[in-house]
Amino acid sequence: MKPFLFRLACVVCLLLSGAAGLMLSLHREHDTTSTLLPATPNGVQTIQTFHYPESFSEQLKHNPHPGEAVFHQYCHSCHDVHPVIPIHAPTVADKAAWRALSKVGMAQLVAISAQGVAAMPARGGCFECTDKQLQQAIVYMMKRAGVDFSD
Repeated sequence: MKPFLFRLACVVCLLLSGAAGLMLSLHREHDTTSTLLPATPNGVQTIQTFHYPESFSEQLKHNPHPGEAVFHQYCHSCHDVHPVIPIHAPTVADKAAWRALSKVGMAQLVAISAQGVAAMPARGGCFECTDKQLQQAIVYMMKRAGVDFSD
């Protein structure tokens, strides 16, 4: 009789922990859906995000490394070592690509960044960034790639 009660107790504990886990996951799902917007017609779920250009511009003014800040805010999604958006943009790990880009000249690289190219939007999406801040982001990426750009 004792082994039966032990097994029954184990089954009851497993059922209760499973039920608790299900309730917790449902509660978390409910919490995260409050920031989700309705699905688009093609079924893609969107997330509401916030961007405050004025405060970012103010932060850049007082940042000793504005190029790095712009990179982490805008450029890293496509240009980081392991990009979140793999669109074959030159990553900071690709020294050969950045060396080739450095031969184009900084003025031309800033102009290309400001205009946008291929999948990259104009100004890399940083519409509040000045040309100087774009240049600082480019220099930061080149340094991360191990390319010394002297203009």
